[in-house]
Amino acid sequence: MDKRARSVATRWHVKRAVASAAAALVVVVGVPLAAEAAIVTVGNPNISSDIGARIRWGGTGFEASVFDNNPFSQSPTLNPAGAPVWQLNQGYDFQVTFDSATGTIGLSVDFNRDNSFGADESISRNTFTAPNGLASYVGYGFNYLQVAGNGSVSSLSNLVINGASFPTITPAGVQTDTYFTDSSGNPITQFNITGTLTFTGTGSAQENPAWNFRFISPEQPAAVPEPATLALLGLGLAAAGRKLRRR
Repeated sequence: MDKRARSVATRWHVKRAVASAAAALVVVVGVPLAAEAAIVTVGNPNISSDIGARIRWGGTGFEASVFDNNPFSQSPTLNPAGAPVWQLNQGYDFQVTFDSATGTIGLSVDFNRDNSFGADESISRNTFTAPNGLASYVGYGFNYLQVAGNGSVSSLSNLVINGASFPTITPAGVQTDTYFTDSSGNPITQFNITGTLTFTGTGSAQENPAWNFRFISPEQPAAVPEPATLALLGLGLAAAGRKLRRR
C-alpha cells in the first residue's frame, strides 16, 4: 500500500474512532437523571404498598408506628401505652420521611404540641421483611405515595409533600385514599411529608380512625454517569480529533 493509500486508510480509521467515541459520549450523557419535579395527585395505581407509617386511635389511645409490607407488622411504635394522652379537637403536627441513601423511613409526632419533635416523639426503620417486600430499600425510590384515612372523626390539614401543598382531607365515614406521584415520572428518592392531624372522636375500633402513609412501587432510579467517566470520554474524543487534524 503506497503512502497516500495508507494516509486515507488511517484517516478513515481515525474518523471511525471519533464517531464511536462521540456516540459513546452521547449514550452516557443521554442517561436520564432521576430529576424529580412537582408532586401531583394521580389515580389509584392498584399496586400493593411496601412500607409505610401509621397514626391511629389504638386500643390504648392515640399511637403511631411504621410498618413493612405487612401493615400489621408494626415496629417500632410511638406512644404504645397511650401516654401522653392525646386531646380531641386539637391539632397534632407530624412528619413522615424516606431517605433512599439509607433506606430509612421515619415518623415523628408532636405529642406534647410544643412545635418540635423530641427524642421520644420520633421513630425510624431501615430493615424490613421479605419475600413480599425488600429487606432493604437503600438506593430505591417509590413511584407512588398513598395517603389513606378512614372513619368520620378526623381530618388531615396543612398537608405538604416535598414542598407542594394540598387541600385538607376529611374522610366521611369510609376510607378516603389519595395517591401522589412525581410529574416527571421518575421514582421519588426523598420524601418529606408534613401535616396536622385532628381527631374529633375516639372512633369505633382499634383501626378506626387511622391514617396511613404508604410507599408504593419501589424502583431504582436510572444510573447517573460519574463525572470522571464523562471527563475520560471527552479527553479521548478530543485526542482523536487532534490526531485527525494533524493528518
